[in-house]
Amino acid sequence: RNCNMSDERTRKGQKPVVTLAEALGVLETCWGFDRGAFTEIKLLESYDDCNFFVEAGGCRYLLKCYNGVDSDNPSIIEGQTAMMDLLSRNGVQTSRTIKCTQTGEDIAWPKLTMFDKSTKRCAARLCFWVDGKSLVGRATPSILVDAGALLGKVHQIFDAQAFDHPGLHRYHQWDQTNTGDLTAFTSSVLNEQRRRLVEGVIDRFKREVLSVQDGLRRSALQADFNDANIIVMESGALGVIDYGDVVNGWLVSDVAIAAAYASVSSYGQAHPLAAAALMVHGFAREFPLTELEKQLLPLLATCRLVTSVVIGAFSYQQQPDCAYLLLHAQPAWASLEAFTADHIQDDLRELFLLACNPSSTTDAVLEMATKAQAKLV
Repeated sequence: RNCNMSDERTRKGQKPVVTLAEALGVLETCWGFDRGAFTEIKLLESYDDCNFFVEAGGCRYLLKCYNGVDSDNPSIIEGQTAMMDLLSRNGVQTSRTIKCTQTGEDIAWPKLTMFDKSTKRCAARLCFWVDGKSLVGRATPSILVDAGALLGKVHQIFDAQAFDHPGLHRYHQWDQTNTGDLTAFTSSVLNEQRRRLVEGVIDRFKREVLSVQDGLRRSALQADFNDANIIVMESGALGVIDYGDVVNGWLVSDVAIAAAYASVSSYGQAHPLAAAALMVHGFAREFPLTELEKQLLPLLATCRLVTSVVIGAFSYQQQPDCAYLLLHAQPAWASLEAFTADHIQDDLRELFLLACNPSSTTDAVLEMATKAQAKLV
């Protein structure tokens, strides 16, 4: 296991800082683009990597330059490629890698400047752009159910193919199995009341989850199913992008993570409990959970919110000019306060159990969520 604090600090220091001119140079050198073919290139927001939208020759692409930590572990990147390829072959709308013309490989290795001013050969990947619009600002109850169903279908594919890869077996602080290690970062939460809140959730995780972890199924996980990574096609169909957090972990974590992020979506910010439950409801229609997974689901969704706010606070201290790091902070704190309210814990458990019942209706889930939400006012 890597040292979690050192790993996260290194990720921030070794985030590539790539200019538009350098990105164009990578595309020309590694993928054979003619500079005159470019009609648009722009930097995209990213947590640890450096990503660009590229339009050239009538086609659109994503150029991803990986951070130094992941670049030092090419098996991780190979695992991401294997997952993308598997899902694409099985009909999921997702990213598709374009081989480097220079080497014939999926990954190129340009020399890049890091945030800490060092230089390093980092992995770079070019993918076809997934057409459509992200779910950011577009979440509705029906779309959240559909998104949960898509994640359930992803797990049907993982299960049917018994998908795994050595690169998924790694230490990653965002992996829910490592939630207990967040204690190394909680000092980054400067507000004492909030710090006590997250420490209380971490303590619950250690008591209630680690003691029964041997009974949890393991699987490959997309592990970052949030509204920015869910793509709404013009047809209304949904796709998924971004495999930077893929791990082999507890299967239930994937839907817990998705539920947590649903609660901070545009719909979830006003209806956090309903949004989370609707995501779970869609998933359970396609991929049933065990009784133990159902019982732990509310706590594990809460744990993802804790991970988001704690690592976000730590990362912002490392990169105070990066406003992207605070993107989900305020909604996540609001959801976290809702999920940890003592007087609705029984309601929360009942809501998630109802959502996990494939015979339940969406209206029934919404009705129960609305009643639970009313107790928070």
